[in-house]
Amino acid sequence: MNEIAFLGTGGGRWSTITQKRATGGFRLNLEEMNLAVDPGPGYLARSKQYGQDPQKVDAIFVSHAHVDHSTETNVAIEAMSRGLTEKRGSVIGSRSVFEKVEENGPIVSDFHKKQVFECLNMAREDIAVVNGVDFLFTGTEHKDSTTIGFKMKAKCGTISYTSDTSFFDGLSEQFKGTDVLIMNATRPGHERIPYHLCSDDIIKLVEAVKPKLAIMSYFGLRILKVGPIGEAKRVNDTTGVRTIAAEDGMVISMKDHDQSTLKTFDSPKPIKITGL
Repeated sequence: MNEIAFLGTGGGRWSTITQKRATGGFRLNLEEMNLAVDPGPGYLARSKQYGQDPQKVDAIFVSHAHVDHSTETNVAIEAMSRGLTEKRGSVIGSRSVFEKVEENGPIVSDFHKKQVFECLNMAREDIAVVNGVDFLFTGTEHKDSTTIGFKMKAKCGTISYTSDTSFFDGLSEQFKGTDVLIMNATRPGHERIPYHLCSDDIIKLVEAVKPKLAIMSYFGLRILKVGPIGEAKRVNDTTGVRTIAAEDGMVISMKDHDQSTLKTFDSPKPIKITGL
């Protein structure tokens, strides 16, 4: 299958509480495994809406303990374990996902920890192999100081995810060699706020990494008001790297990630990407 399916493309407290965009995270449905990433509010409902069976998930990645990334982690575990009838699957997360760190966490209950095959408490530069896929966990600068992203090497290509972070020296270097880079874009233009990326930061990141495809997601209300497609076009035109703004329900086939144009993608409800 080898596809990326977006169960939500909103991020931050205001997108979450208004649901201007859904906040269910995304799925990586790969030959080796099905991975749910950052199952925030609405993960189960959007899974049903977009035809993404949560019982087929083999692993769950939770980047940090903030609610827009983690709220439905425990129910995601119950789905992955087939209603707690099977001890299966992996939960991969930052330290705050599994234990209290300052004001954050834990997210996964002691009860739910017992329902999975393994819990992997990861930090920057840690490595792991899950279902035959190599993971390198990447560092961030975020309010939850334990927040991590990842760089994973699957048969279909190398997929990376920044999670929430500000731009800092060394951010880009972590993602070199990436085919598809998924970035959390909270603000448009140069309107950065602490611990998050704006579009100008994303331009710097994409220029340095040079992925085959750059995907912007986890939009805050401000960038939604300005228009994510226009911001993605600016990144695309400035960097020369194919860049798209994800939409709720969008499904991207990995076999097409480096095609000459990325106007349309297979989707439960076909979506046309304009302006690229």
